[in-house]
Amino acid sequence: MKSYSFRGAASTDIGCTRKDNEDAYNLDDDLGLYVVADGMGGAAHGEVASQIAVEAVFRTVSQRKQEIDAVKEGRAGPETLGYLLGDAVRNASKAVFEQAGGDSRLKGMGSTLTCLLCVGTRVIMAHVGDSLLYLLRQGELHQLSMDHTMAMDLHLMGAITKEKVKTHPYSHVLSRVVGNQSSVHPDVETFKVLPGDRLLLCTDGLKRTVIDAALLANKLQGELGGVATGLVKDAVESGGQDNITVVVVTVEPAEAEQHSVDLFDESARIEALRSTFLFADLEFARISMVLSSCIAVQHQPGDVLVSQGGVLSGLFLLLKGELAIEDPTRGNHILESPAVVGERSLLKDQRATCSITAQTQVLGLELSGQNFRNLVRSRTWLGRRLLYRLGLRLTDLLEDEMQHNSLPRVDVQDPQPV
Repeated sequence: MKSYSFRGAASTDIGCTRKDNEDAYNLDDDLGLYVVADGMGGAAHGEVASQIAVEAVFRTVSQRKQEIDAVKEGRAGPETLGYLLGDAVRNASKAVFEQAGGDSRLKGMGSTLTCLLCVGTRVIMAHVGDSLLYLLRQGELHQLSMDHTMAMDLHLMGAITKEKVKTHPYSHVLSRVVGNQSSVHPDVETFKVLPGDRLLLCTDGLKRTVIDAALLANKLQGELGGVATGLVKDAVESGGQDNITVVVVTVEPAEAEQHSVDLFDESARIEALRSTFLFADLEFARISMVLSSCIAVQHQPGDVLVSQGGVLSGLFLLLKGELAIEDPTRGNHILESPAVVGERSLLKDQRATCSITAQTQVLGLELSGQNFRNLVRSRTWLGRRLLYRLGLRLTDLLEDEMQHNSLPRVDVQDPQPV
């Protein structure tokens, strides 16, 4: 499989107001594993919790390195790495919980935990708490992690707006922590990366001092080691009200691939997804999750994507090229990129009322109905948004069909935001 090179650098500081540094981190370029943790508990020894958590993650991943090798060698799918990293975080929670249960002085301790496993062209995140993972791509900064705070939970339930999350009284009250129970449910996501990307893992001590995204994006560029120490130094000089820990990871092409990197990259595909009715308003991290459920495909002139009466299962996004549509009820026409085919079949397989053939060489993205339904079921907050927008779209199509007195059909439309 294609593989990029990952290099990391880290720095930490106690800050200006704390008596102890309750942050912990570790990184291993060979293993492709990078972790930060922010302990809590004060007198209950948050520094113990964070260190136990980090060590437990590295222990689990190291012991199961053969699973990483299997993915690298093509003997297993990349989804197995999500299970691996999720297990590592759950083992960390168990380790912290059991340590606290065996020593009354440690009762109540816990930790945030944000982990990154880098393999091939993908990074897998497992995350609990309000430490952060950012991606810097082409000068733009994107937050990939979501804070597990009571304020964010209220926003996801629709009780408060996103703008009110930062100023809400519960903005720093964690709703999910490693170690306060024997197990925990981490957010586990997979993202594709590109050479030149930079990833930043940090505790919230950095977020509290470096607020401006443009400023942070600017500071992330430069020599790798200098970036890590520079960010921490700036945070301390800005007040350092909390411990500050950063791990910066840079993505580079493998030496043999320096001149052969495919630049029809994730950025172009993300922009194509954003041109559709369904994904137009999604944040970068959310639309990257959708992209990870898609498959990039190519068709040659004359290839039949679907025949009349055949089964259409899922959405096809035409990125490049032309499709010939043979429709006995509405006539034949050519569909040019960008365009969308098959939105009805995201919810249920449909019988195609037309034939679709590649007129030229075609490049596209496929989102199968099964993958869409899995996405909706596994990520409730994202699923609600997608189903709402899909419902609006299908309602518009139905009204259009009723006005034209035509039977419902597998619709083929240029992408237009609702």
